[in-house]
Amino acid sequence: MSRKELRIEKISAIVVDIDGTFLDSREEVPQENVRAVLEALENGVRVIFASGRMLASITGLLKKHFRREFPVIAYNGGLVASNGRIHLKKALDRNIAVEIAADVLKQNVYIQAYVNDELVVPKNCEQARAYSIHSGVGFKVKRDFVGFLEANDTMKLLVIDEPDVLERLKSSLERQFPDADIFKSFATYLDIVPKGINKGAALERMAEILELKLFETVAFGDNDNDVPLFEAVGYAVAMGNATPAAKAAADIVAPIADKAGFAKSLRHLLAIVD
Repeated sequence: MSRKELRIEKISAIVVDIDGTFLDSREEVPQENVRAVLEALENGVRVIFASGRMLASITGLLKKHFRREFPVIAYNGGLVASNGRIHLKKALDRNIAVEIAADVLKQNVYIQAYVNDELVVPKNCEQARAYSIHSGVGFKVKRDFVGFLEANDTMKLLVIDEPDVLERLKSSLERQFPDADIFKSFATYLDIVPKGINKGAALERMAEILELKLFETVAFGDNDNDVPLFEAVGYAVAMGNATPAAKAAADIVAPIADKAGFAKSLRHLLAIVD
């Protein structure tokens, strides 16, 4: 499994992506992954979860498997929370959110928004229902979707479509809106967040709050949005199912998520430094 030598002598914290890392391709949590987290906690390792999901989706998922709360990075870095407190919350500029939403809708492409930690959609459709099931949260339909965004702060926009459509849209939106960060978190998901917002920057803020040593921190992920996270820590692990960019940025490539690659790689690393 190892591709580069472990360059840290101690693991004091781990940061775990959710979809494609902690969850498998069936969107289930392998029990081996749950046990690995509990073992890490028993050994004094801090555990942080980082995801593009909204806060309610992350906490709802974790409550199903653990009898405790965890520090969380949500919205791909737009929100940082721990011990029941929100330490960082950064929304999109309203004008940018409105203009992007209007542009995407004119192209007959589906887009959804995250407002007040709720999922807001322009219509009740297949994409909205599928995402609701995926994330474990309900959704609110706002027929005047753009008008709603004009009056409310949007944490993140998410476009859902086929990969080729998203690639074309990504290029177009990046040219038009340089003050937003636009990237793919799934093959069919295009995330739009405030400029400079990412998991790595959010972890740096979390490290200040929790007094973490980033050089003693290991990150686990599988997608392009995990690359800034990998760059912020002492050691990075990409799942076997990760994107080429995530694998290139990682120190080792673990087995795939369907084979509990997170648990296997975590135990492997803890055994080396123990």
